[in-house]
Amino acid sequence: MSYFPYRYGQAYLAYIGGKYGDVAVANLFKLSGRVGVDSAFVYTLGITADSLSTEWIDTIKEIYLPLTADRDSMEQAGRKVLASDIDSGTMNIAPVVSPDGQYVAYLSEKDLFEINLFIADANTGKSFAV
Repeated sequence: MSYFPYRYGQAYLAYIGGKYGDVAVANLFKLSGRVGVDSAFVYTLGITADSLSTEWIDTIKEIYLPLTADRDSMEQAGRKVLASDIDSGTMNIAPVVSPDGQYVAYLSEKDLFEINLFIADANTGKSFAV
């Protein structure tokens, strides 16, 4: 069974809509099919896609990093269960812990060509596709 849980572009498009207006998002989609994605960014927003991505990342860090100042470090909060150096992919998203705390269900590109649902043992990190 395969899943394609793409949902992270919405934050990027919300940023574009907030900065350039919602009509800019619609224009990006329309123009991308005619002139290509890279040119659509320049024509619609007056900025390259790479420059906009850098600007967006900087804005997100400026807004959200201060909110983490008084929080525990990752090492204090817990231990890594899903990581590419253990037994999972590089993009592991939407984790859900089982009610008994023994397993973690997550979506990953670990199988290379598609995103699948995996179950990992919360103690060892060893996982298998569902």
